[in-house]
Amino acid sequence: MIESQQPSEYKLWKLSWPICVQLLMVHLILVTDSFFLSQISENYAASVGALFPLYGIFYTLFEQMGYAGCSVASQYLGAKKNEFVNVTYVISIILMFCLGLVVSLCMFFGSDVIGTWLGLSGENKNIASLYLSITGTSLILECMRATYNGILTAKGKTWVTMVGAILYNIVNIVLNYICLVGAFGIPKLGLVGIAFSTVFAQVVGLVFLVIFVHWREHVTCKLEDLKRHFKTIVRHILNIGVPSTIEPMSVQLVSVVMTYLILLFGISSMAAKTYTFNVLLLLTSWSVAIGVGTSILIARNVGAKSFDGANRQLHRSLLLSMSVNFIVVFLFYLSSNYIFGLFTNDPEILKMCKNLLLISMFWEPVRALNIIVAYSLASAGDAKFSAVVGCIVMWVLGLPLCYLFGYVFGLGLLGIWLGLFIDEVLRGLVYYLRWRVRKWEKTGVVDYDYSSNSREVTN
Repeated sequence: MIESQQPSEYKLWKLSWPICVQLLMVHLILVTDSFFLSQISENYAASVGALFPLYGIFYTLFEQMGYAGCSVASQYLGAKKNEFVNVTYVISIILMFCLGLVVSLCMFFGSDVIGTWLGLSGENKNIASLYLSITGTSLILECMRATYNGILTAKGKTWVTMVGAILYNIVNIVLNYICLVGAFGIPKLGLVGIAFSTVFAQVVGLVFLVIFVHWREHVTCKLEDLKRHFKTIVRHILNIGVPSTIEPMSVQLVSVVMTYLILLFGISSMAAKTYTFNVLLLLTSWSVAIGVGTSILIARNVGAKSFDGANRQLHRSLLLSMSVNFIVVFLFYLSSNYIFGLFTNDPEILKMCKNLLLISMFWEPVRALNIIVAYSLASAGDAKFSAVVGCIVMWVLGLPLCYLFGYVFGLGLLGIWLGLFIDEVLRGLVYYLRWRVRKWEKTGVVDYDYSSNSREVTN
């Protein structure tokens, strides 16, 4: 049974709306940097915008692995096995620190060549490499932020993650402005100042979360408990986290390939893609927030063996998120000239952005379905099949369709957008059909503990 007797819709909203704000604030860091860089030149904004899919890969990896620990802890909470909860949190922190360290080292040694891999050259490559050399090597901070957000989400304290993200964003905006205009006697630092502002904001946001989790929530565990349960809990986290990262990271890798292809159409197409992506982050954040909130409720239902309750929760969440996505993109489409006019006055770019929103009106509801069902399958321990099949669809059908519509049919950026939409529809069918099979009823963490590790669990 779920802890409280409140309607599940209320619990979903209570969990999800702070996550939505938190995700918006984090993504807004990139949007803010893009906006301030656009005040220097379109070239700066587009060059840094080419890096967004790369950051998307790592943000997705960190968030999925962070929420994997969250799902394991939530299943233990649903099964009333509270003695394993804090151990799970501490082990998740250890794993994520190691992951973040590896990624940061890769960015440190690879910042000079990544711009070339993305298809940038000359001044554009130099701009991207400089930005990446500063913000990329600090990705360990983003990794740890995702870890502590997952802990707070499992504990139902999503409002704390929201406050931390707002603080993070305020610091970034203020410092960006100071570095751009040279306020308070500080020299205009341009790109370097904007990049370092992002890093400092990450530090402030992370310190806030660390203090709250360890001081207010008393998340700690005994060394003997850590040693005793380390292998089992690591296995649970990886069994959920690794498969659940495959599909969204594959999406981000496709985005990197798309960035390379879009750059062949010219810097205007890249700018249009960047600005549209920034605007649609609102919907992506909303869908992910509903997906995370749904996954927590489903994980607790699965831990408590309330499978019909989990199924009902999924369909309520789908109806809510898909309908909201359609309505919001429709409103964006009607006001597209005003929205994108905040970024550019180029009529060609404004026209491309509006056309992309027309397709997104139907794409975003399907994306919501994919996100929510994928999170739900992962939280119940059943992510491998849908992740593998989804990736096959993406690379065997989705990517060739983008090339077909974009280059063979000569539709350019619009054709690539259309190909991505069709790919999203095909993957959505795979995920939903997998949910309907209901294999997830037999893949829970607690079932595994009782069947394979009953001696350890009962210690």
